[in-house]
Amino acid sequence: MITGKCYSRLILTITLTLIIMVGFSPYVQAEELIITGNGSDSDNQISISSDTNTTVEQSNNADIRSNVQQAADSGNNSASDNSGDASIQTGDINTTTEVSNQANVSTVDIACCSSNPTEATISGNGSDSDNNIEINSSNQTNVSIDQRAEINNDIDVNANTGGNSANRNSGDVSIDSGDIEGRVEIRSKNINIDSVDIESCCKEISIKVADNGSDSDNSIKVNEDNDISVVLDNRADVEDEVDIDADTGNNEAEGNSGDVSIKTGDIDFEAIIENGPMNIKLVRIGPEEEAIITPHEEKEEKEQPAQPPAQPPSQPAAQQAAVSAPQQPAGEVLAAAAEEGEVLPISGDYTILGLTIISALMFLLGLYLRFHPGRDPSIRKIKP
Repeated sequence: MITGKCYSRLILTITLTLIIMVGFSPYVQAEELIITGNGSDSDNQISISSDTNTTVEQSNNADIRSNVQQAADSGNNSASDNSGDASIQTGDINTTTEVSNQANVSTVDIACCSSNPTEATISGNGSDSDNNIEINSSNQTNVSIDQRAEINNDIDVNANTGGNSANRNSGDVSIDSGDIEGRVEIRSKNINIDSVDIESCCKEISIKVADNGSDSDNSIKVNEDNDISVVLDNRADVEDEVDIDADTGNNEAEGNSGDVSIKTGDIDFEAIIENGPMNIKLVRIGPEEEAIITPHEEKEEKEQPAQPPAQPPSQPAAQQAAVSAPQQPAGEVLAAAAEEGEVLPISGDYTILGLTIISALMFLLGLYLRFHPGRDPSIRKIKP
């Protein structure tokens, strides 16, 4: 025999199980447009208009001016009018100048706004009724980017180990000027880079007209308009001016009585100027439409073809069978047929879920009191 304590545990276990099964089921609240269960000669109409506008404007201006003046001198030495030997040896010069510029990178990422599927249903209405559902959806996206960059790099390098003089010495004369090694590097990159990524939106619409009376006039109209406009304007003005003066010569030895030796150093100088990438435009609309425009390619932007209005999905075989079946009771909405093994999400309001749980609890409570009438508070026991 099951005791009252066991019944309490059983009811608690079943209640928690129902809450877990129902409360954690996939729940997607669909947008439902329903005209159903109206009498004959009735005139019913639903009209919905949705308008979404997205405007993005970016304007970037960059004015970069680099003015570098570098002077290195170990020359211009003099040894003159000496009674003995004279020797001049200048040191080496190693110089490096680097200028790196980056400016104006614009990124626009517009994701598709999440929208619940729309279900439009006209069913179970009387004869000679006039039923009309109209859905108008408009999505407009405007992206405008204006970028201007003006870069002016002015580099002036002066390196000198020469210009040495040894005159009128009575002994041997030796002049050895040092080497010059240098590098000037200018890199202007990532100038006016545009990246626009727009995810195209397609709203799922399920349409059904079924089981209406004779001579009824039923109409469902769907108008979708997706307008995407992308305007990119980039201008880059890059000017590089490099002036390098390297000198190990212009050495002088005159009027000397001994041997004279002049050895000039080597000059190894490297200038690197790299401009780019600049004015690069990357536009992607949807997963398949992509256009990359660079200054080296034809600057012809093709207009995006207008997307046709969404067509009603074809009815599966199971749904077509439901259309020819006997008329459903007023107020019932037929769900779209799911593929084999697919779990349809729960649609509707949370009120239905709450009422379902409350009804289950009342049923279990009544079942408990049925087997335990002595615990019913409405029955009072009178002690003798």
